[in-house]
Formats: sequence, structure tokens, C-alpha cells
Amino acid sequence: MAETTRRDVLKTAAAAGAMAALSGLPSPTAAQTTQKRELVVAQGGDIAAFDPHLSTSSNDIRISFNIFDNLTSRRPDGKLAPALATERKLHGQTALVFKLRSGVKWHDGDAFSSADVKFSIDRSLDTTLKGNRVNTVLTTVDRVETPDPGTAVVHTKKPDPLLPARLGFYGGQMIPKKYVETVGPDTFNQKPIGTGPLRFVSWTKDDKLVLEANPSDWGGRVDFDRLIVRA
Repeated sequence: MAETTRRDVLKTAAAAGAMAALSGLPSPTAAQTTQKRELVVAQGGDIAAFDPHLSTSSNDIRISFNIFDNLTSRRPDGKLAPALATERKLHGQTALVFKLRSGVKWHDGDAFSSADVKFSIDRSLDTTLKGNRVNTVLTTVDRVETPDPGTAVVHTKKPDPLLPARLGFYGGQMIPKKYVETVGPDTFNQKPIGTGPLRFVSWTKDDKLVLEANPSDWGGRVDFDRLIVRA
């Protein structure tokens, strides 16, 4: 798995021809020639949900894929690349071992670990989660083991060579176990916390969403301070 980092613009994530990053952003050259630190963009509708397990609509995933990260990601050329997992190895036919990126922090400062991976995948499959829109994405998963904080082992019910790709799109976004369990699903949906390049600041329904650059983003800080999305 070749290494890749985010530079100057928001990261991109794509699958089935759908772009998960905000469109219409300036090129790196354009971004470097302006002193404006606030970027304002528009999209055709408002946000319905920030919780990545509750929506697969394009208006929502344009935002959620920049707040949250996945174990794998899509480069602009469409190839699969490392994200929160720097390595993956198949053991036998049904065990996929992920080595996690060290030093990654959630937006509240807590450390990202394999416990979050297990929690995220288990929750994505939870048919009792009200409003769950992604519970059919990872159905080949049998269980997730966490032998240590930096390793997650995903066991499947049968061989699934497409699992790394599915983990790179919706249904595979990593969410913070401690935060979600502490504040509950409603607050998490209103005030999301991820590991991505943008941090949630505020949202005014039918008006604007305000996000700010994550200064400690593992992929490199984006080249603006604040993003305002208007519906």
C-alpha cells in the first residue's frame, strides 16, 4: 500500500463514481496566491445528518468524508490508498489484519485506536440503530478483534476481496467510541467528532455549516482556516 497525504486541498473519497469531497475547491496554486483564509462554498441542499451511519446522501457525505476518516481511502486517480490503516495483510482467506497509523488524534484530543475500529464496524452493522442507512455495506464481516491498540483484525464469513474498498467508503468511516458512548447518538449527530482534516464548529439549519481546519491532521493541514458551506 503506497503512502499518500493530504496537501493544500480537502481530501477526496470516491466509489461507484461518487465524489465524497467538496467540489469546486480552488487549485493548490490558486490557494497559495490569496490571503483569504476563509473558504465559502455552496451545495444544492442542507445537511440531513452528520452521523455517517445515518445517511448516504451526497449532501451529507461531502461533509462527513472531511470530518471522518476511513481505514482505506481513494486517491484522485481512483486507486485504493492507506488512510487510518497504513498496512493491511490477508491471513488465510477470511482474516484481514490492519496496522493502524500511530499518533492519530480525534478532534477532542483523544487517541484513535483499534477499539474505535471495532466500535465503528460493529455499529455500522447494528440493525437496532435508529436510522441506520449503512447496515448492508459490511455484511460479510463476522467479527472484529483488537489484539492491541494499533492492530485490528477483521474476520469475514467468507472470502471478501472487495472489503478493503468497501471500508474506504460509506459504512467504513471511523467514529470515536468513547465520545459516542459518553454523549449519546443524538449529541454525536449534532456535534460530530472525527479524525479528518476539518473540525465541526457550528451548524445553523437552512443557513450555514461552519468547519475549521484540523491543525494536527495526520495528512497535512488544509490551506485555509475556515470553511463555510451554504445550502
